[in-house]
Amino acid sequence: MFRKINTVKSILGAVYSSTEAFVSSNVSRRVQQFRELLNKTDNNDILTDSFGRRHTYLRISITERCNLRCLYCMPAEGVKLTKNDGILKTDEIIKIAELFVNEGVNKIRLTGGEPTVRKDIVDIIAGLKQLPNLKQVAITTNGLTLTRQLPSLQYAGLDAINISLDTLRENRFEQFTRRKGWSRVMSAIDLAIQLGYNPVKAYFVPGFTGQVGFITSMSDHFCNSCNRLRITADGNLKVCLFEGKGEVSLRDALRSGASNDVLKEMIGEAVWRKKKQHAVTKKYVHLRRYKNFQNNIPRQYLMDYVRLQFKNGTNVRVFSSLSHVDQSGKASMVDVGSKNETKRIAIARGIVQVNSTISKLIAENNVKKGDVLSVAQLAGIMAAKRTSDLIPLCHPLPLSYANVLLRLNEELHCIEITAEVRCTGKTGVEMEALTAVSIAALTIYDMCKYAASPKSMKISDIELVSKTGGTKGDFFRN
Repeated sequence: MFRKINTVKSILGAVYSSTEAFVSSNVSRRVQQFRELLNKTDNNDILTDSFGRRHTYLRISITERCNLRCLYCMPAEGVKLTKNDGILKTDEIIKIAELFVNEGVNKIRLTGGEPTVRKDIVDIIAGLKQLPNLKQVAITTNGLTLTRQLPSLQYAGLDAINISLDTLRENRFEQFTRRKGWSRVMSAIDLAIQLGYNPVKAYFVPGFTGQVGFITSMSDHFCNSCNRLRITADGNLKVCLFEGKGEVSLRDALRSGASNDVLKEMIGEAVWRKKKQHAVTKKYVHLRRYKNFQNNIPRQYLMDYVRLQFKNGTNVRVFSSLSHVDQSGKASMVDVGSKNETKRIAIARGIVQVNSTISKLIAENNVKKGDVLSVAQLAGIMAAKRTSDLIPLCHPLPLSYANVLLRLNEELHCIEITAEVRCTGKTGVEMEALTAVSIAALTIYDMCKYAASPKSMKISDIELVSKTGGTKGDFFRN
């Protein structure tokens, strides 16, 4: 906006000069900075935003594809990708990079997805290295195919590499990434060192083996000194990592025949609109990333790694608020000795989906192993009484009542299971009710599996329906 009002600025300049003595003593520091920025726009400094930050670092995503399926990044089946014709082509990447380099960018990092899955990555790096005044071309990679590609990448002019590796344990690598390849990544690191790509940053605790690094762009942002801009694989300019609605499509403009001047104007206006800080609240970022991590990460690693940040900035390990884990993070049974005895009741339910053939066999009591519903009922009742033997930290309870009801729904071809457990004690019986439903369902599965393929049977919707009598109040599921 301010680049197009030269006439107004000239008038303002005259006013400033005629009242300089008066204004200098009254004008705020922010207004002075604003005037300086207006002057900078006269020099077409399109990479400086309204807060005086000059951007010299460009990150270009060259693909959305990846050859890993990391738990914290994407589901096992992958994600929907942009069609190939929507991804920036080699010459388009070079063209966009050239625009930024001509305006002052001196470092470019290629990212993804996983940049090494792109077949023309060597050509891209070679093209970037032809740009005058570009000091460094780097990539961030998982290193899976790097042993095969690195010599060619170095010959093309690659200056620096970041290899992302979540663990030094091979079995844990496969847990995190859902793929094999840990040994190939380690070989890639060795090769990189042999070729002269030496590590430049190392953080460690004196007296301990190993090193650790931190990415603190969300918990302790560096927005005041941010010099980064991003180009997505489909050609959008992102002025902030968390910017969504403000993205500008340079790809569409480029393919529509826009001139360099038009492209530079688009870039300049986007940079000028960049916010002072992250375009998302800290609270939202932490909750979103924690939920994604919690939903995907293996349970046995969850307590080792997840931290929550509270409003006062204090980091607290998750296990400090879990009832069955002590302050050192070890499993511990809850002491209920100080609680009063009350009458406790819990009801749980679940469903076993079967096909029409199994449904008919159960209805006619023709299953080879016997009366499915009666056996499953007994199994569920027995399981309720043995819950403390099955679940390590459950208290053994003197149950006063346990029953499991099973109903065959011949129309929907499913068995509906309901378990009710009662006792008078110091802790609840919801685990007993849930265990009864689970074992009853597994018994049905076991007795019927000979007559059907695994696809035709499914255990689902095991949940607590209600619990009463506890000190924390009653619970009823809608």
